[in-house]
Amino acid sequence: MQKNTYAEQLLDPRWQKKRLEILDYFNFQCEICGDDKSTLHVHHKRYIRGRKVWEYENKQLACLCKICHSNQHDSEHKFDELIGHIQLDGPNNKDDVYFLIAGFINYEVNISNAKEEKLYQIGNEISDWWVKK
Repeated sequence: MQKNTYAEQLLDPRWQKKRLEILDYFNFQCEICGDDKSTLHVHHKRYIRGRKVWEYENKQLACLCKICHSNQHDSEHKFDELIGHIQLDGPNNKDDVYFLIAGFINYEVNISNAKEEKLYQIGNEISDWWVKK
């Protein structure tokens, strides 16, 4: 079985057909800002290993202008950064999540150590970025 690169898949007629289907469904307008003058992108909301770009259900794709598409990826990277601070290998995961979320929503909590303070600050910084975007 031949494995195409992502760039090659974007040139495939099956992707071109799927892309036009999505653009048409959203009346050639950005789902977020309504822009109908800029170049539009079809955004994969998430990728599934081994799946070709045209093998996604329509609900897994979005129609976005260039700016909103870039902002969407920035948001995803920030969210991944936030989640990356949660340890997945210990009994204190609930506490880590609690302090990250508390910081994100600026919820007043009792902080008793440096780790809790750091997690709270990370959540707070990402919240500040989120609001400014």
